[in-house]
Amino acid sequence: MVPLLIELLPDAKRSNVELALGVLELLCTTAEGKATVANHALAMATLVYHLHIVSNLVTELSVVILWSVCKASLTCLVLLLLQVRWIRAMYSDFKVFIRD
Repeated sequence: MVPLLIELLPDAKRSNVELALGVLELLCTTAEGKATVANHALAMATLVYHLHIVSNLVTELSVVILWSVCKASLTCLVLLLLQVRWIRAMYSDFKVFIRD
């Protein structure tokens, strides 16, 4: 179920993203759910992407999911920090491009 939910997120409407992340949050209360999210190739990137884009609820759910998964895995935490840093750098470059 986790792979299906994660793969639906990029093209989903706001309400569907909120529902999918709500289900993912519940699944991440189990060790198996956390492991499945941590091992999915697109999970971290997709969750980080949705942090500031969709809604406050999506931001909150993404943070809860990321935190619960990364608490259990140091490697996951390092990858998350690298992705957040990369997104901030890209966002800064984009703002400079828009201003010019």
